[in-house]
Amino acid sequence: MFSEKNALLSTSEEAERLLSFGFHVFPLKYRAKTPIFAWRKWQTEKPTIDQIKEWFEGEKRNLAIATSNCVVVDADSSDAAKWVEEHLTKTPWRVKTKNGKHFFFKASREPTKNSVNEQLKIDVRGFGGYVVAPPSTHPSGSIYTWEMFDGANHVDDLPELTKQDFKLINSGIGQGKGNLVFDADAIKTSAEATPTKEGGRNNAAASLCGRYLGEGKSVQEISDLLHAWNQSNPKPLDADEIDGVIQSIVKTHLQRNPMAVVEAVEKPKPEPRTSKPKFPYHLLNVPGLMGQVCDWINESAMHPTPALTMAATIPALGALFGRKFEAEGSTRTNIYTIGIAGTAVGKNHARSSIKALFEHAGADQLIGGEDFASASGLILALARNPSCYFMVDEFGLFLQSVMHKNAAGHRAEILSTLMQLYSSSCTKFRGREYATKDRMDIDQPNACLYGTTTPSTFFDALTSDRVIDGFLNRILVFHHEGERRRPKRIGHRKPPPSYLIDQIRALSEFKPLGGNLAGTTSDGTTDLDVQFVTTENDARQLWFDFSDLVCDRLNKHSSTSPLWGRAEEHAMKLAMIYAISEDYRRARIDIKAMEWAVQLVKYLIDFSVHSVERYLSDGYYEKEVKRMHRIIEESGGIGRSDLTRKTQHLKMQLRNEILSTLIDSGQVAREKGINGDLYVAR
Repeated sequence: MFSEKNALLSTSEEAERLLSFGFHVFPLKYRAKTPIFAWRKWQTEKPTIDQIKEWFEGEKRNLAIATSNCVVVDADSSDAAKWVEEHLTKTPWRVKTKNGKHFFFKASREPTKNSVNEQLKIDVRGFGGYVVAPPSTHPSGSIYTWEMFDGANHVDDLPELTKQDFKLINSGIGQGKGNLVFDADAIKTSAEATPTKEGGRNNAAASLCGRYLGEGKSVQEISDLLHAWNQSNPKPLDADEIDGVIQSIVKTHLQRNPMAVVEAVEKPKPEPRTSKPKFPYHLLNVPGLMGQVCDWINESAMHPTPALTMAATIPALGALFGRKFEAEGSTRTNIYTIGIAGTAVGKNHARSSIKALFEHAGADQLIGGEDFASASGLILALARNPSCYFMVDEFGLFLQSVMHKNAAGHRAEILSTLMQLYSSSCTKFRGREYATKDRMDIDQPNACLYGTTTPSTFFDALTSDRVIDGFLNRILVFHHEGERRRPKRIGHRKPPPSYLIDQIRALSEFKPLGGNLAGTTSDGTTDLDVQFVTTENDARQLWFDFSDLVCDRLNKHSSTSPLWGRAEEHAMKLAMIYAISEDYRRARIDIKAMEWAVQLVKYLIDFSVHSVERYLSDGYYEKEVKRMHRIIEESGGIGRSDLTRKTQHLKMQLRNEILSTLIDSGQVAREKGINGDLYVAR
């Protein structure tokens, strides 16, 4: 079975091959053992071929195998590998690692926990763990390679570890007192190897860190190993806690061993940052109903926020036009936007104005709830009103609650449901199957969303997997720039003007091509007729030109490239809303509509890329690097004492290391100032 050809496969091809062998695979960071995103679901689920291509093609990444349907004995030295070969059941599938070998076995009938024999330098990886797979690259630069021999064509063909095998593995631990199991309820932390319940995970992490330091591993390697171990626990510690343990143990180790040399954390070399795009203020001036609604909202505001006004108005009209119009590519007007601004700048004004306008026009059935209690609640709202506009304040906090590792299942499913609804606007959304009640289907749902949040709250809630999985590229993110200023007027809420009420009412009652009952039900029992919005030739050509730019951005395969994944669709949706807003009875997408849409989408995604680079992080260290860079960038030049005061939550050693990282990577320069050195963002 083993051949040189297998050793030359790309990571994507190898992942597909391992999938065919029955393994559960997922990506790791390149030259590291850290998952790209939350990986636990891949213990029980297998990715599709399309997902594998999305993860690996054009990306430098390592590959992992979840040990859910297999058991891996990790021999971490040549002596340990020799011991396994001489004493344990023979297996035809092995992997050569930097220091030893991985030996693969079929999962035992009884669940095998992750455990370690420190004396033999042997780890056992069972359910809840994972191992690095070929052709991954070790942090040292060595390559993981297979040693596959005849005897197995699938993971189920592999032999199992016997009870005698486990006895032999355990024999070096406490004279047969059992495995050192990675579990808070059964971790041996002292020289006597007694189990500890309270604080077991922290103690075990400290013990492992000390062991790895004794083996001469670098801080980077220790960090990768401990974070991977932590994720294999039933209840992992927060990443910050693991980083704190490492920092504490390394510091203690150096104090006790003044002559010791510990290789520092490998400083990340960030991708070159994009420059901040300038806001295209001319795009805020639009004709038709959209422009009239925006003007009315801005004129009645004590603190006008024009960008947020447009962000709120677009999905409001998307809901009003929903299930009545269609453009090329089966494009509908369902759209998701987020308005990002600092605190107390007037984010609520646009929301309250739109609610008042729709209520006065008798179209308040289009306004949905202001929070989602569950995915089922979201679907039920659309079953009642299949075109619905949801306005959610504190959207960043909402994201944090539904994406938290301890989020209840009914909350955690909300994001995936929003993603499914977004892609179901011209088809039938088929709900979940239940044993005790009927499935809830919705014919051509038109869900529109507007959320408001602050920058740090929003991006703190996100991780890189949300960039990859398509959630973030479904949203158009609008930023309000500038600080709150003295109001030019005292805001006073007046009833919406009659000319707006009349237009909203007319569009709410509009039934294209059909009678009074057309499309009034959500289950498809009444026919749904839609009016087709044509695209003029020059507008279509402009859209194709924009598509070329999008392909170029996607083909760069950077960490932010996936943000461009739905750019063409966004442009068509916006052009369509622009055209309907101008004249809904004879709506046509002309060059003006498409130019506006393309320019707006390009700016919004460019700004999202810039924001992701400034805010988004998957770990404590990266988060603090980006936070310090923002402090320096926003100051326009800052002295050491001011920088220390603004980062006083950091220990001095870590602060110095982060500053060194920023200088070495060219993101920050040290310049001479009147009162000493200044740190300036480049």
